[in-house]
Amino acid sequence: IDFQVCAGTEIAVVNGAQGSYPSEVYYTLSGSNGQSVSVSSGNFSAGPVDTLTANCVTPSCATPNNLAVANMGSTFADISWTGGNGTFIYHYSASGSTNTMVGTSTSAMASMTGLAPVMTYFFDVAEVCAPGDTSLKMYYSFTTDSCSAINVGNPNYSIDSIGTSFADITFTWGGASGYNSYFINFGDGSNATGTGSTHSHSYTSNGQYTAVLKLYGDCDTTSQQIFVNIQGIGLEERSAQSILMYPNPTNGLIHISGTAEQGEEVQIRVMNYVGQELFNTTMTTTNRIFEKDFDLSGFSTGTYLVEIRTINGMVQRPFVVRQ
Repeated sequence: IDFQVCAGTEIAVVNGAQGSYPSEVYYTLSGSNGQSVSVSSGNFSAGPVDTLTANCVTPSCATPNNLAVANMGSTFADISWTGGNGTFIYHYSASGSTNTMVGTSTSAMASMTGLAPVMTYFFDVAEVCAPGDTSLKMYYSFTTDSCSAINVGNPNYSIDSIGTSFADITFTWGGASGYNSYFINFGDGSNATGTGSTHSHSYTSNGQYTAVLKLYGDCDTTSQQIFVNIQGIGLEERSAQSILMYPNPTNGLIHISGTAEQGEEVQIRVMNYVGQELFNTTMTTTNRIFEKDFDLSGFSTGTYLVEIRTINGMVQRPFVVRQ
């Protein structure tokens, strides 16, 4: 097959679909100027092959080369190359699509977003030598990754501090994976967004709240409820002064003591952070002193709460069990 093109015309050689007998296909495309490109029998595959320039017109700047995937996910791809040091123009389109996207870059990198998962894209890039003048294009193809399912893990919360008008809480979901952003509704009419694996929040009223954590991935969303129990806001610590609680952390046995009014009745409760009561005992102070030992060696590693109540109010103290 002979054909003529104008001087300086760029010819892109792109193999079409492989068909039924790709191993039997071979060809050589050559010009009178000595340029040629060929595919030997058994090496035919669909996609870009090479570029030629009719009549060997030399561009005024170098053609980008060594194209490679620098970073890629299910909906994005970063393609890098070498050669050139100016502005680059690139095009890309999904396999089977007639919609071609255009972008520019001032570095040897093209960042594309909004791509479809598990899709082959055809890409080309050229350097802009001067207004109206570009280098030859270099062609490349890549296939995006598949979507990864989000693992929400085991979201939980810890109470950092409780005051007369607030309770500071930290939500954590460090075991989650496959997501890139989150939305959390705290159950008290407020919410927040972010990209990490923790978020702090202050509640202003006692009660039980249902927080909802939503994790967003490239093409998946999942949610998980977190039940929050807040007690102790608004109560001063007059009822339990000079509280001692040790050791903290503990391997199981913990000693709690303190002072209150002489002959005052003191209730001590031990709970986990879900609000489940583990121990509940009531005693009367002797010489203004109360004390009690609790054995949590049969419970799992984690953070627990001691709640001490008198007729004047209540105070909570956290402690950690490490088995």
